[in-house]
Amino acid sequence: MQFVYSPYDYEQQLQQQYQQQLAQRQALEQYYHRQEQQRQEMIQQQLIQQEQQRQQLIQQQQEQRRLEQHKLQQQKQKQLQFRQEQAQQLFDYLYMQQLQQQEAERQQKLAASEAARQQKLAASKAASLEKVRVAEVNRQKALKAAEEADAERQAALEEIAAQEKAEKAERLEAERLAQEAEKQRLAEEAEKKRLAAEAEQKRLEAEKQKQLQAEKQKLEAEKQKLEAEKQKQLQAEKQKLQAEKQKQLQAQAEAQKAQFNKPKPVQSEAEAFADYYSQLTKCPGNGPSFAQALKQLGVSVNYDSDEETLAEEEPIATKQAPVAKQAPIAKQDRPVQVDLSESEPVSKPVAKSLPYDINDDLSNPTDNTHPLVAFLQSLGIPATISEPQVAKAEAQEDPDLALADFVESLSDDEPSPVSQKASKAAKRAAKAAEAAQKAQAEAEAAARAQLEAEEELKKEKAAKKAAKKARAKAKKAAPSTPSTPSKPLPSVVVYSSPVDTETDVSKQLEKLAAVVDRSVETYERIKHADSDSEYSSSVSSFNSRLKVIQQAQIKLEQIYDQLDSMTVSSADDKSERTRLIKKAVSTAEAIDPVVAQLKTDKAKLEQQKKKKLRQVTLETVPDADSASD
Repeated sequence: MQFVYSPYDYEQQLQQQYQQQLAQRQALEQYYHRQEQQRQEMIQQQLIQQEQQRQQLIQQQQEQRRLEQHKLQQQKQKQLQFRQEQAQQLFDYLYMQQLQQQEAERQQKLAASEAARQQKLAASKAASLEKVRVAEVNRQKALKAAEEADAERQAALEEIAAQEKAEKAERLEAERLAQEAEKQRLAEEAEKKRLAAEAEQKRLEAEKQKQLQAEKQKLEAEKQKLEAEKQKQLQAEKQKLQAEKQKQLQAQAEAQKAQFNKPKPVQSEAEAFADYYSQLTKCPGNGPSFAQALKQLGVSVNYDSDEETLAEEEPIATKQAPVAKQAPIAKQDRPVQVDLSESEPVSKPVAKSLPYDINDDLSNPTDNTHPLVAFLQSLGIPATISEPQVAKAEAQEDPDLALADFVESLSDDEPSPVSQKASKAAKRAAKAAEAAQKAQAEAEAAARAQLEAEEELKKEKAAKKAAKKARAKAKKAAPSTPSTPSKPLPSVVVYSSPVDTETDVSKQLEKLAAVVDRSVETYERIKHADSDSEYSSSVSSFNSRLKVIQQAQIKLEQIYDQLDSMTVSSADDKSERTRLIKKAVSTAEAIDPVVAQLKTDKAKLEQQKKKKLRQVTLETVPDADSASD
């Protein structure tokens, strides 16, 4: 359901937001003012306390000096009285001179001590005054910093208020211009519709459908062309990977040929078979123990040793790895020569003498062929097997694991170290082969995914350009459908975010994702809007929907251009940008049919209203005869 807001509600909401911001700013100003008053009061109290302490200290020092002077005066009077008494008693002139000299020296000492005390007092007073001066300077600096901060805050508040005022004025001016443009457009469209004929409108509709069909065919052709180029690149990459794989296999085959060209000692058939299995699984084995294990399982291994088989095998060995001719070896002492290369000439002669193809997939054997027998037959060795003795080995599909399970289950007793070693070697070989295949598949998948991503981006860019051209042509060819609404149109608020200037790519992608989600939500809401209400089935409703969905389409195109020009280095950011591009392009393309459908429904509704008005006019206006009666 679409929610719309009237201009009055929107203005009330803006006023409430402004009042809330103003109240918050006033509260902050009161808080800062109280903090400044408290700080100044604390500074005044500290200064008063320091001054009181200094005055008390000065008073104490003065009291001490007064007491000392009083004591000195008393002592002086006593001494003078004593000396006068002596002078009067002795009347000795020399003694009086001596007393005077002593008195002069004492006066000098007292003057010196008094001068030192005065200097000390002056120094302490200067130090206290310096402390008071420094405190006053610091207080003045703090007051000045507080005043500067308050001035900056006031300037910021004034700048914010000015910006809000300018934005409000611009918004009101834009709304006024939009309303005037809308009124002018409606008037022009009404005049054009009044002058246009119905036949001309049908012709324009036919031309529009023809152009849309041509554009659609053109887009389909471009899409097929891009798909063909993509398939061609994928095929080239696949051929390149196959060539590299063939080179690796050829290098492995040459290495194995060099290894097999070395002279081998004479081996028995069981030892040769065990040696072949150890080479196949890349693990060492024990020939006699392995052959004994096969015998206990009921597996009979038959080697073709007649002269015909030798005649067939000799050209193969000569073709694959030419070696020096040796003396013929006895039939019972002849070693089994096995070639591990995967080239085709090795497998062809063996396939002629066997009733099956050695290149067949042995992972899904037939009902009559056991996996172990299939494994031995894949080596070119005709083999038969008795009934399985272990259910686990019978149910195993992988030949290597089946053979390992049979070796582990030779008897009910504890398996021998040789059988354990063989089973572990088989399992390790199977796991190594599976890991190699998985790594190769992952590498090929990564290469294909990278190519597909690059092709997808190219395809999206081409499709976007083609869609832009198609929309431009469709808008030019679309007939004007003016309408004069009988009801006041509701104000539709379209939230648009300014161009982001963030330097962090992740934050930019988050903001753009939010805008894309809002546009997609608008598209979904308008696409599935309920048309049962009286207003939703009116012409004004179609006008509002067309306006909103076209603005959402324009916003998606702007976001696509911004994402296309964005430089991204992180893998997560690249995937997020690709996702947003796909979402924006797909939604913008999906909006076109919705716009066309809305315009069609709007035109139909206008035609119906015109017909209804004509019918009502014919039914309600009486003719001249009925009026005279």
